[in-house]
Amino acid sequence: MWISRETLPRALPLNKFFFVTALFLAAASFAAGDTAAAFLVEGPVKEAGLPFIYPNALDTYKGYYQYGKQKITVFFTSGTFLIPEGWKKARCGKYSGYRFTDTAPVDTSETSGSSVFYYKKDSSPGYPGWSVFVCFPGKEDCGFTTLFLGRLEYFQRNNDPGLPPLLPAVLETTP
Repeated sequence: MWISRETLPRALPLNKFFFVTALFLAAASFAAGDTAAAFLVEGPVKEAGLPFIYPNALDTYKGYYQYGKQKITVFFTSGTFLIPEGWKKARCGKYSGYRFTDTAPVDTSETSGSSVFYYKKDSSPGYPGWSVFVCFPGKEDCGFTTLFLGRLEYFQRNNDPGLPPLLPAVLETTP
């Protein structure tokens, strides 16, 4: 679409009006408590191993999300992982996985007193499998987990397996 030089000065103020109005409505909705946001504050950072499973040498990528007052840690791996005894099958929304709470054999400040949800995405033709561990400092929030896994699946479906995972930068949830 082409805008002539005569039309442009009339169109710009109108576009600014719609942009400012949309921005104001989004901010008002967020302030009113209709939505909550989680922000990726660090990651993905390459690491070796998972702190709550000892010993292991899985190649992992770690990221941190700020979700309200909680700092949620996620670990992503394309490596093979065997589920330890004591982990219970669990569902979080449409996702089936495993959950464990306070069963970490290694007590670290990141996972002590935490809840961890483990999800494995099986490989399919043309798409390699991967696993993710979502670690909460307290009780797990299935709303966050479901939204995070949905966005991660979307981003990973076309990502090169040799590259770091594409962790979603912003997640908007409804409380």
